[in-house]
Amino acid sequence: VYDALVARTAVPASDDIVIVAIDDESILRLGRFPWDRTVHARMLDKLTDAGARAILYDVLFLEPGQGDAALGKSVKMAGPVLPLALEIPGSNGAEATAIGPLPSFHAPNVSIGHAEIRPDKDGIIRSVHLVVLRDGRQWTHVAAITACKVREAACRKSKERISEGEFLIPFTASRHSFRSVPFSSVLEGG
Repeated sequence: VYDALVARTAVPASDDIVIVAIDDESILRLGRFPWDRTVHARMLDKLTDAGARAILYDVLFLEPGQGDAALGKSVKMAGPVLPLALEIPGSNGAEATAIGPLPSFHAPNVSIGHAEIRPDKDGIIRSVHLVVLRDGRQWTHVAAITACKVREAACRKSKERISEGEFLIPFTASRHSFRSVPFSSVLEGG
């Protein structure tokens, strides 16, 4: 029922949202993933210079890597939303343990959230928990945090729904998907 309803009422995707994809073309051009952290630093610098209002950078930076100093500087300038990892089962008998980005990537303008998704029985993801409780702390979903960074109204709206638990995803019409560009194209100035 939800799929049919969404198909009839879906609105076009916003032109304000651009997905910079780590795709096959980018892997062919830049080499095997994971990339040196200086590559990510250059991307954040490009996005900052382009005037991005909010950046959701969906790559895990959980352990030290080559180029951390450059990435740390770029992260602090860009102020992105970064995901944390949820280790299941967690440590010391906990259901799950939240593992955040390296402390060197933390700054007042950097936000950290969960990116946990759970597909329905048919494998399709139709809902998301805007907030999860892990390690005695509430973690907001990275998409909700990003919306808050863009528009305060979206933030208020998401806070109203947080108490409701699960949030049904209002998909866009499939023929009007979000614009996507290869990671390598953005780095090369495209």
